[in-house]
Amino acid sequence: MSENIFFVDFGSFSIYWYGVFIGCAVFVAALVFCILRRLQGESFTSALRISLISMPTALITARIFYCWFGKASFTNGIMECANLMTGGYALYGALLGILAVLIVYSCVCGKSTLQMIDAAIPAVSLTICIGRFASITSGGDMGFNISSEYIQKFPFAIWSESEQSWILWVGFFEGLAALLIFIFTLVIFILKYKLNSTSLQYGSVALMFMLTYGLSQTILESMRSDSLFMVSLGFVRISQIISFIMAVTAIVIIIVNRCIISTPDIPNIALWAICAAAIGAAVYCEFKMNASVMVKNYIIMGVALAVMMSTALFMFFQNAKLRKQKSNS
Repeated sequence: MSENIFFVDFGSFSIYWYGVFIGCAVFVAALVFCILRRLQGESFTSALRISLISMPTALITARIFYCWFGKASFTNGIMECANLMTGGYALYGALLGILAVLIVYSCVCGKSTLQMIDAAIPAVSLTICIGRFASITSGGDMGFNISSEYIQKFPFAIWSESEQSWILWVGFFEGLAALLIFIFTLVIFILKYKLNSTSLQYGSVALMFMLTYGLSQTILESMRSDSLFMVSLGFVRISQIISFIMAVTAIVIIIVNRCIISTPDIPNIALWAICAAAIGAAVYCEFKMNASVMVKNYIIMGVALAVMMSTALFMFFQNAKLRKQKSNS
C-alpha cells in the first residue's frame, strides 16, 4: 500500500496526487452544480458565485471539524490546526460549511433553499466518489486486516508493506456507494426539475441523499481505522453517528409526509415497525461489536440497514404515487 504519493516534490513545497484529485473533484462539483442550477432556471454566474464562496468555507469548516474531534493529534494547540498544509479534513465539516453557505445565500438573495440544496446534492455525491477512490494515493480510508484469501485482492483490499498484511480498502466501497448515490440523486433531480414531476417535492433529492448516504456510511464508517471519535463516548465514531442520525431523520420525514398525505393504515404502520426493529438491530450490533462476533454482527447490521433503506424507499415512492393521484384528481 502506497501512502502520500507525490505529484511534484520541491523539498519544502510538495503536491500530492491526492490533492490533485481532490482539486479536480471540487472543479467537477462546481461545474455540475452550475449545470443543475441552469436546469432550475437560475443563471450560471449566480451558481458560480455560490461555488466560489462555498470552496474556501468548506475548507475551513472541514479543518475545524477535523481538529475538534481529532484534538488529541494536535499537541501544539490552535496554531497547529491553523496550518492547513499539514492536512487533515473532515467530509462532514465540509458539508456543514456548504450547507451554511447555501442557507445564508438563499436568505440574502431570496432564493429557494431546498432547490439550491437539491442542485448541490448530485455535485457533492460525485465529489465524494472521486475523493474516496483517490484515497488509494494517500493511504487513507483503510480498514481492518483481511485474513480471508477470497478478498485478498485489489480493489477490495490493498497490500500494506509496513504491516505485511492485506488491508480492507474501505474507500473503494465508499466510492462505489457514492457513485450509485450520484446516479440515483441525479435521476430524482431530473424527474423533479427537468420533467416537472408533480409527485416529487422540493427537497426530495436532499432527502434521498440523507437516506442512502446516511445508511451506507453507517456501516462503512464502522469498518474504517482512521475515524474521528466522540471524546465523550470514546469509541463512538462521530461520522457514523451523524450518518445514522441523518438516515433516521430522513425516514421520520418520509413517515410524517405519509401522515400529511392521508390517514395512516395498518400496512404503513407495519412498515414503520419494521424500520424501528431494523434500527434497533443495527444499533445493537454496532455497540456489541468485537473481534469474536465481527463478521456475524456486520452481516446482521448490513441486512438491517438494507431493510431500512428498501422500506424507506418503498414508502417514499408510495408517497409520490399518492401525491400524484391527488394532483390529478
